[in-house]
Amino acid sequence: MTYRVAIAISGAVSLGSYEAGTLYEIIKALKEHNENPANPKIEIDVLTGASAGGMTAAMIAQKLLYDGDALSGENTNVGYEAWVKSVDINGLLTPLPGDNAKNSLLSNGFVKTIADKLINSRYVKSSAPNSPPAQAETPLVQTPHIASATSIRLGLAMSNLNGVDYEVDTFAYLTETLGQGKFTQTRHQDRYTATLDNTTDNQAIWNEISSAARGCGAFPVAFSPVSLSRSWLHGDYSGRGAVKFEDSIFSFMDGGAFNNYPLGMAVSLAEQNDTNYTDYENRFYFYISPNPKAC
Repeated sequence: MTYRVAIAISGAVSLGSYEAGTLYEIIKALKEHNENPANPKIEIDVLTGASAGGMTAAMIAQKLLYDGDALSGENTNVGYEAWVKSVDINGLLTPLPGDNAKNSLLSNGFVKTIADKLINSRYVKSSAPNSPPAQAETPLVQTPHIASATSIRLGLAMSNLNGVDYEVDTFAYLTETLGQGKFTQTRHQDRYTATLDNTTDNQAIWNEISSAARGCGAFPVAFSPVSLSRSWLHGDYSGRGAVKFEDSIFSFMDGGAFNNYPLGMAVSLAEQNDTNYTDYENRFYFYISPNPKAC
């Protein structure tokens, strides 16, 4: 018997380090549990996050599936690397090429350097100084964490500054039959979801995920919005009633503006995995938030 865990991580602003530390302890406990063959296995198969929580969720999902060793060590795990070692106020305050310094206080480019180091560097071959980076040779060695399911559904809460249109059915009040009318509603609450497994360990997918994670955490005023190309064919849109649109580049900011507590998204994604009644009996949810009032 296998128990499955969905983890939702709320927005935290500067308390991303707290959330990363909590997640480290959860994963450490699951590892110790699963290493005992007498225990029923517990696997993480869903990770969702808003704002800082989304950035952490993306990093952890990659390491669970492909680089389990990166989740070990109190002072060496990827969460500690991101939220304690790599964050630097001087770096955040120094504009880099591509930053829109007139519209934000902090550097998106600096956050990108952290994402490149901790996520995207897996797909770049080490090269000599002053040489252009080259794509890493494939297939890459994958060492899944003992607490990882074979596939993980990742969900990031997003705020779409452009908005996406949805058609909403209407009905006539005080009539015998339902009307056939519709009205169009523009929604700015958005999301980015992906199903990850051993076939998604490539540069194209994780470049997109790291960009989505930066957009998920782009707190307004502090960071400028992040652009991301989206397709109507993706289940985030066509599968949820969006009006058809051509492939577009949208601008995204902190998903916590509309959905700072992505537990509902975790439930929705988990239901896609739980197809039998026994799956529901063996399903558990962990919700991580630095604010006790939100729990």
